[in-house]
Amino acid sequence: MLVAQKKQVQSESHSVALRAIQAALEQKAHDVVGVHVGPHTYVADYYVIASGTSDRHVRGIAERIRKELKEIGEQPNSVVGLENGEWALLDYGDVVVHVFFEGTRTFYNLDEMWKKADKISLPSELESQAQKLRTGMYGA
Repeated sequence: MLVAQKKQVQSESHSVALRAIQAALEQKAHDVVGVHVGPHTYVADYYVIASGTSDRHVRGIAERIRKELKEIGEQPNSVVGLENGEWALLDYGDVVVHVFFEGTRTFYNLDEMWKKADKISLPSELESQAQKLRTGMYGA
């Protein structure tokens, strides 16, 4: 892939990740973080990680993200985990969204696994919203 094409794909992926973060925050997800994992893995360019306070909250966050991304023409390649609400994974190819029940997020500890990866800088209005919903549990 040419460098210009790769940058365009990353820019599109970055926009999708930001939209997923915005949707999660609008659904009152806790400790929402976007991580640029592309330089470290071939699986995706970005991970979005968020927490819900109950199985119902986890499902609500995941459904809100699906709805918002559908509005911009994005369909997930796969969705798993919505049934039990412990960990919902939405795979959009270059962007993978993980919505965890808080205890499950602590157990799998993706935040620690990707701590060396760059975090997505959020626009000020999203950063303000994210700060209000940050619990401090994950060093985000």
